[in-house]
Amino acid sequence: MILNKNTTPVYLFILLLNSVLFSEVSGQESGEFEKYSQRYPDNAVIITSLKLDMVIEMANGKPVVSLNEDKQYLALNNNANYFSDSRETFGTIFRFKSIEAYSLVPEKEGYRKIPVKSFNKTYQADNNLFYDDDISYNFTFPSVVSGAKMISKTSRTCDDPTFPYKFYFGEFFPGDEYVFTVTCPENVKIRYKILGRDTSIINFSVLKKAGKKVYTWRASDVKSYIWDDYTPDADYFMPHVIIQISEYNFKGETTRVNSSLDDLYKIVYKRISSINLSESGTIKVLADSLTKGIESNKEKVRQIYRWVQRNIKYVAFEDGENGFVPREANLVLQRKYGDCKDKTSLLVAMMKSLGLKASYTWIGTRDIPYKFSEFATCSNFNHMIAVWWDDNNKPVILDGTTHYNSLEDIPAFIQGKECLIDNGPEKYTVYTIPVDSPEKNTVYDSITVELKGDTLVGNGTSIIYGELRSDMLDYFEGKTLTDLPGIVNKIMPKASNKFIIESVNPVKSDDADAPLKYDYKFCLPDYLTANHDVAYLNLNLDRFPAEINIKDDRLAPFKINNTIRHIFICTLKIPDGYEVRDIPKNSSYDNRLFGYNQSYKISGNVILLKTI
Repeated sequence: MILNKNTTPVYLFILLLNSVLFSEVSGQESGEFEKYSQRYPDNAVIITSLKLDMVIEMANGKPVVSLNEDKQYLALNNNANYFSDSRETFGTIFRFKSIEAYSLVPEKEGYRKIPVKSFNKTYQADNNLFYDDDISYNFTFPSVVSGAKMISKTSRTCDDPTFPYKFYFGEFFPGDEYVFTVTCPENVKIRYKILGRDTSIINFSVLKKAGKKVYTWRASDVKSYIWDDYTPDADYFMPHVIIQISEYNFKGETTRVNSSLDDLYKIVYKRISSINLSESGTIKVLADSLTKGIESNKEKVRQIYRWVQRNIKYVAFEDGENGFVPREANLVLQRKYGDCKDKTSLLVAMMKSLGLKASYTWIGTRDIPYKFSEFATCSNFNHMIAVWWDDNNKPVILDGTTHYNSLEDIPAFIQGKECLIDNGPEKYTVYTIPVDSPEKNTVYDSITVELKGDTLVGNGTSIIYGELRSDMLDYFEGKTLTDLPGIVNKIMPKASNKFIIESVNPVKSDDADAPLKYDYKFCLPDYLTANHDVAYLNLNLDRFPAEINIKDDRLAPFKINNTIRHIFICTLKIPDGYEVRDIPKNSSYDNRLFGYNQSYKISGNVILLKTI
């Protein structure tokens, strides 16, 4: 996977567990402490100052970037000790130069400086990566008491001007002052973009000083950012600035780095221009064998896509510049594993071996809000897919990292995103991947229930299409029938923790792209509520949407993974000796983001509930 890390530091803090404990701050400038204590009475820690100086200098005829960051935290009470653990992360793009951290502990005559003596160097783990070249320095600020200051200073360097840098005006704690400066000689031009919400807090200025330009972005009294459930990446809402070197002049010759989408395309195309230069006989034989007897180009592509999905294991890498370059298709085929770029390399090579038009394609997952058409940098993408141009010269998306997606099913994590499709050295296409209609991601769940005493027993049938189909098939893979009830109960929960799925039986199909269908049996004990001769029964057994609770004071946007149409049908056999006295009224709601329609109906000896 192509990842652009090292764009913002990573912090590790232990959550506050105990009640607030106040202590007197002695021997320090009480004015500063009192000011911040009154301004932030609910916070144990604040950022008094976060400054980053980005210095661009010419070295050996090329721009070299140095980043020097100074962060200062202030402990407002003794609970700040729970936030004393911290971490700084470096990679091979913006590389490590130095790190320093220390505490300033208040005493009668000012502060006593206590340096951090131990930095635990570890490789940054990522659940999605087999190999990650990021290095973390973990450390603990000593003697963090009320009134103490926690200060860290880091330096990084980058000698590749094609990579942008991002600075964020926000963090877990509120901040008094953020300052970001870029200093560069006048023969180096930069471009920048301010993004996120509340960007009005950022004040910008530029001045010339000693033959250099100094760009400054400054913000004061910055609020804290809390990550609620279903919060998208910080790039969607946290104010930030992206800096990109556009061009530079050396000895009268101007070199364009990345001043436009045309320049970005030249950068990324160079990374694929030297692979798969000659047709592989091995790949040709494989592609021919998979498509033997098939006339339709679409069905040929389907067979190739399915084979790569099922036979080439997805293993992600991040290894400096190698994290941006696909490997040779022959090597991927030989190894039987690869990351998104490697699987794309094999897909493109196999399709081209059959004379089909295929392209490498750069895209950002939905974790990235940026568009190629608005501000083109390497921050726009972290993923690679393949495109097959169909018989009408329309792009068909193939994401080799998926396992069970059909040719018609585009994974949700790239829907709605712009992608950059290669059309050779000079030409490219910017294409916006469509978002599925809810109908394409239909979940149909129908159950028939009856009462046995106070226990509800029944059986159901689920038919699942689209995105959840692929997810469920992944969950089912390699599992026994005894494992399936637990999986279904977790992914498709019902109304009570007492709900017991006794068995799940998938319905087999000869069509590998058919919707997932399974039958199941269940029981729900102690469900009937009785009062004398009146019994109450809630037929809303479905818990969709589960675990979604939007707080009134929520500030962050809300992220849903995919569109969906959820159909739930419950048929209750009216028990002997009972008559129906009352059923709920039908109800509905609709707006552009969400809607439902619920109806109840009595037909003979059954009650039918239908929710869409």
